[in-house]
Amino acid sequence: SMSITSHHPARDDVTFGDLGLQWPFPRSVHGRLIDRLRRDGARAIVYDVQFTEPSTAKQDNALIEAVARTPHVVLATTEVDEHGHTNVFGGESVLRRIGARAADAEFPGGDVIRRFPYQVQGLESIAVAGAEAYSGRPLPRRSGSAWIDYAGPPGTFPTYSFSRALA
Repeated sequence: SMSITSHHPARDDVTFGDLGLQWPFPRSVHGRLIDRLRRDGARAIVYDVQFTEPSTAKQDNALIEAVARTPHVVLATTEVDEHGHTNVFGGESVLRRIGARAADAEFPGGDVIRRFPYQVQGLESIAVAGAEAYSGRPLPRRSGSAWIDYAGPPGTFPTYSFSRALA
């Protein structure tokens, strides 16, 4: 059993007021947060924002470079082809080159989620990829799903405004 401590930067009214930005944020802003988390000693980063469509070369490169500087980054997607491939940052070759990985952030099953799948659409789920990034070792291969070992009610883990985490 492994416990994962997480901190969740939230997109909220505080962030929109502090940054003066509308969603979606420029990718360089996401890159700045990833750099901040790396400098603050994050063991792994699971980033639940999908980056499958290009923006501008300058913005895309700022984010890609931040991810390349940061070990153990997992990037979310819900767009997966029949072979488990994604278009995060333009595809698997870019992810491999910068040492990051994509994971499926889709949780089938309705409003109440009690189990997480090992894979969705042939790609490891974000829960599995996050646990592997954090532990530094692969989980045993399996099919199906596993119960979620909830640590507590909402509020158990601290949530910080995106802008405050960035600062």
